[in-house]
Amino acid sequence: MKKLFALALVVLMVCSLAACASGSSAGSNAPGNINLFGTTAAENSNTNIGGNNTVVSGDSASLTKDSKNVYLLNTDDYSFLVENVKVDPDSYYIATMEVKAENKTEDKGVTFSIEDTTIDNIMAYGSYYKNLKGGDISSEDIEFSFPSLPDGLDYKAEDACSISFTFVALDDDYNQILKLPVTIYLKNEGLTKAYERKTLPTDKIIYNENGIKLTYIGLVDSYGLGEAFFCLENTGSFEAYASFTDTKINGKDADLYFSSTADPGTTAFSYIFIGDSALEEVGLKELSGVKELSFTLEITDYDSYEEIANEKITIEIK
Repeated sequence: MKKLFALALVVLMVCSLAACASGSSAGSNAPGNINLFGTTAAENSNTNIGGNNTVVSGDSASLTKDSKNVYLLNTDDYSFLVENVKVDPDSYYIATMEVKAENKTEDKGVTFSIEDTTIDNIMAYGSYYKNLKGGDISSEDIEFSFPSLPDGLDYKAEDACSISFTFVALDDDYNQILKLPVTIYLKNEGLTKAYERKTLPTDKIIYNENGIKLTYIGLVDSYGLGEAFFCLENTGSFEAYASFTDTKINGKDADLYFSSTADPGTTAFSYIFIGDSALEEVGLKELSGVKELSFTLEITDYDSYEEIANEKITIEIK
């Protein structure tokens, strides 16, 4: 076991993080908050987030639009450096984060991953998984984007305020070296805009208990193929996982897939894709023939696997 040593840890912290539909104190599990644009008045602190072998650094004075250099992990054995974040409103990817991972050991392995990504408290794409052997160095770009967003949500990429994710480091035996929630502020520090949807005539709330609300938004026709959108809002205390089984179109079995997760205080937009094969499966040639969707809704606590709900749902398509 490595000898314990003391290193100065510098991290920008905030007392609370604005969340969609609710506000909560950051508490002892506060994320490492990084302001990459503009100036910040936040004071540096010497808070130990990850244990004796973890260095999280980020001098607020050095975090400017053209120069970012923040370690999420930096020990004698491993390091994970955020070198830059680029925002491009005209691109499919809202932001690109340049990272450099290094395994400084000779014979140990390490796995780094990024998961549970949100942009402005809306669940988003932006994952990373890298296994490094002894002596390996990896420089890559992590791209952040949304899945298709539904009607009723007024969102522009240039208005993006923050990116949040969980950074995880595991050793060869999958023992956790570090699990660090991180928020990168793209504009003003502490600003995590939570966007609200306008209520649409097609909205139908199909579940609203235990702090979890699942709303059917509507069926979008895209060149004869369909996306049935759903909004999963989580104001509860656990990570919610929603999925559909026994899916049917017009009462006939159809091979449709839906799953969505939402952390506490976040909103996720997901959809069922209805393609040619699904339509043919139930004897339809066009999306306009879809009059009813039915399925069994299952909601579980993503961490404990505890079942929260198991209900049969039928939605009339208007």
